[in-house]
Amino acid sequence: MTTSGAASATGAIRLKLHPAYPSEMGMILYTREFHVGGERQVLCRDHVLFEKPHRLAWRFQVERHLELIVEEGLRCLIGKAPQVRIEPRPVGVALTCRTAETELVWGYSALKRDPYQHIEYESSQPVACAVVDFAIRW
Repeated sequence: MTTSGAASATGAIRLKLHPAYPSEMGMILYTREFHVGGERQVLCRDHVLFEKPHRLAWRFQVERHLELIVEEGLRCLIGKAPQVRIEPRPVGVALTCRTAETELVWGYSALKRDPYQHIEYESSQPVACAVVDFAIRW
């Protein structure tokens, strides 16, 4: 599904991600929505539903030369001015946040082999259902 408002520079995309995961995981539903607003923000909304509780984690990879600062518990700042800010807004799940080095990011960076690091948001307890909005601003 895609919607947009050209005059207001807004849009939305919904992806069904659960078909990409093995059926043994017991994942019933996993959708990711991107909502683009005119105020230098992208909202990434994940909705995950399992048959049984699982510990969930979300990673955002960035090049290692960029500074990562976790402030106010869950909000993360990336780089120097102008900074990118990631702020999760969880529903039905409590999150923790940490940063760490990433040995290898597959896909677009696998050939470059540049060093990466990541911000990881993880559920503090196993859950069967979670909705998390990640507000990404710059």
